[in-house]
Amino acid sequence: MSASQLNVLSPNIRVSINGKVLSGAALSDLQSVTVVESIENPSSFKLEFSNWDLADCRLTWSEDPLFECGNVIQIQMGYGKQLQTMIVGKITGSEVEFESESQPMFTVQGYDFRMLLMRSQATRSFTSTSVSDILRRIAQKMGMKSETGEADLSLDYILQNNLSDWEFIQSLATQLGSDVSIEDGKLSIQPKAAMETPQVTLSWGENLLEFSARINALTQVSKIEIRGYDVNTKQAIHSEVNAETQLASWGAKRVANQFGENVRSIVTRPVRSQEELDDTAKGEYETLNSDYITAEGTTQGNALLRAGTSIQINKVGRSFKGQYYVNSTTHRYRKGRGYYTEFKCKRGTIQPEI
Repeated sequence: MSASQLNVLSPNIRVSINGKVLSGAALSDLQSVTVVESIENPSSFKLEFSNWDLADCRLTWSEDPLFECGNVIQIQMGYGKQLQTMIVGKITGSEVEFESESQPMFTVQGYDFRMLLMRSQATRSFTSTSVSDILRRIAQKMGMKSETGEADLSLDYILQNNLSDWEFIQSLATQLGSDVSIEDGKLSIQPKAAMETPQVTLSWGENLLEFSARINALTQVSKIEIRGYDVNTKQAIHSEVNAETQLASWGAKRVANQFGENVRSIVTRPVRSQEELDDTAKGEYETLNSDYITAEGTTQGNALLRAGTSIQINKVGRSFKGQYYVNSTTHRYRKGRGYYTEFKCKRGTIQPEI
């Protein structure tokens, strides 16, 4: 048996709390690790431990201050020495479980730092600003840096109306057709990775263990008409996006051919230019038409399969093969059972293979 085959049979998990790697005793009692990644919500983790010392007849990890709420945790998963950081966050809760026919269990759970953006709601206005400037202000409040890359919008006025910072940033990202993430202490709004080279290729009968997918024609919008008000020229302005003006909109084209046009009209906030309104229209169009095909699957544990990346699915039939955008993953390790990755994905703004 080759070294690579042995590695697949021997997944490796590394957990650090407040910068300290878990002891050998703790790893020996670690029964399962689950990391759930999501684009729309903060990512979460759960660790389950055996919680009984047979030699001394006492509880173990539930009494250890290492697992107190607020401690910073890092979880890495992979095979051999090839580990990927899956989540960095804070412990937000724990629980114990006692049953008559099994040993006591102790569970630790928490979220990545995006959960800090959800803890309170606010109502405030921003004037003569931009998405990048709003992101910078929110990141500074959390002691972080920020980044928007090429995704940005100038804003004459916008209201955060009784929303959490997370909901507010998500609404801005939607206008840009982008995602929100926190990595390495940096709060980012970046374009979706749907058109990038797939990070992982999965094929039914090989490394794709389970897969189910469905086509939904009802959600596709063939044209968006968005109306706004240019505060500089004091004129009403209009922007239109349809399947002909967008490069990757084959789902919307198919549906329009079969069922006729589905037009969505939107009245938006005041804007500073026609270009800003056009960018908003494109972002809304891509968001609405991104789920022509939705799917979920399971594969052998793969730490490169992450939410916010694209994957290639093969050998599942002409209609369903192709490139998908991953919107959530669950990386699950169980002692004695191995490491598996479950994922949910969608496509609709990606050209199919012919």
